[in-house]
Amino acid sequence: MAEKKPGKPVKATATNNIRNLMNIGDRVRILNYGGQQGRIVEFRGPLGPGGARIYRVLVRSKPKRSYIELREDQLELIEANS
Repeated sequence: MAEKKPGKPVKATATNNIRNLMNIGDRVRILNYGGQQGRIVEFRGPLGPGGARIYRVLVRSKPKRSYIELREDQLELIEANS
């Protein structure tokens, strides 16, 4: 019987930990999109390449709502001011 090789462990970094904490309602900045900001409205699941998590983001609320689906690595969480 063939032996299973262990997979490479995922490196835990500060950015990975922040991305794991994205929830519905969080404000995010869309990277490489002119500084556009939006709000996460839906978690679509691990549908991206290699199981990347996909989020549905509301990018404009007036005059017409626009949504875009993005991978987690295309988003940056905006911290709430306390």
